[in-house]
Amino acid sequence: MKNTVLKVSLIIGFCSPITAFSDRIISLGAESFEWVEPSLNLTENGTRYSVGISAGNFLNKSRGLLHEFSGTVYKGTIDYNGGLQNGDPLKSDTVYSGLKGEAKLALRGRSFDIAGALGLEKWTREIKSGISESGTQGIGYTETYTQPYAKLGIGFFHQTGTGKGRFEVGYKLPFAVQEDVDIFEDLTLEPKGADSVYIKYRYQSGRRWGVAVYSEKTNFKESDLVRAGNGIFKQPDSKSKALGAKVTYRF
Repeated sequence: MKNTVLKVSLIIGFCSPITAFSDRIISLGAESFEWVEPSLNLTENGTRYSVGISAGNFLNKSRGLLHEFSGTVYKGTIDYNGGLQNGDPLKSDTVYSGLKGEAKLALRGRSFDIAGALGLEKWTREIKSGISESGTQGIGYTETYTQPYAKLGIGFFHQTGTGKGRFEVGYKLPFAVQEDVDIFEDLTLEPKGADSVYIKYRYQSGRRWGVAVYSEKTNFKESDLVRAGNGIFKQPDSKSKALGAKVTYRF
């Protein structure tokens, strides 16, 4: 994780012509995360933790073009409640590890702005082996997702004394999603991105410390069938929901 944070820091550093006029922020956060595959009666839920760094001017009282570049790494072990292919219930753990980078631009009038963003998220979903209720051994495996996405939102900026805040609500669309499954080397699925939504509020009190809270739902439609080995596979409809909070520090 340290190497990943260093890479993100270097990327932001290379953007120095822009970030020279930006607030640089480091954040620590935790989120309640849920992954659901309704057709398989599968649910995962638990807590993930994150470290992030960003550079931008969304909390400046300026009008016109705004910008923000951000990078986040996260990890967490959550509860797996699913089953074997025969329907036999199985409980285990799933380990999530991921990296997300995002570039955002906005055009602000007096207080309101219209914001658009492009991002890329890559994560692994490592499902641990376990024993089903009937005593059958369930074999673990790892899925690696690569998910580009686009966002379009409306923001509102406010300032009271030395405190500044911004609320944003918007639409998110994943696209060109790929899912590599380690059961077979040639098994790559392509879940289709579906309409998703997000809400975010960030507040900075004084010069250094602040908080951010957010909720984000990401939806995927099922992938096409893919033949690998002696079987035919697909990723079913999937949904994720994250509700989180971060402590931020401006440096």
